[in-house]
Amino acid sequence: MGEKVSDSVRHTLAREYRARAESLVDGIAKQAQSEGVSAQPLIEEGDPSEICSRLVRQHDIALAILVAERRSWLTRLLSGSAAPGPGLPGCEVRIMEE
Repeated sequence: MGEKVSDSVRHTLAREYRARAESLVDGIAKQAQSEGVSAQPLIEEGDPSEICSRLVRQHDIALAILVAERRSWLTRLLSGSAAPGPGLPGCEVRIMEE
């Protein structure tokens, strides 16, 4: 019983995170397009370095903007001020907080 509850909670949280991500990237893409910037929103789950490396090669991306979930002051204190982003040769990477 406990395992089914935790699976249900995990799936519910995953749906909520995906809905938040979709809303966020759609807003960013619309704003970019309104300013004449070509943007294609993509949401993928997994290791950020692997996903970014694949997408940079696949789409010949020159600039990648990664959106990091807003962290509490306690989380930042315990884990350091900033999480390192993936190194992508030939692509500028910017990390923005949600």
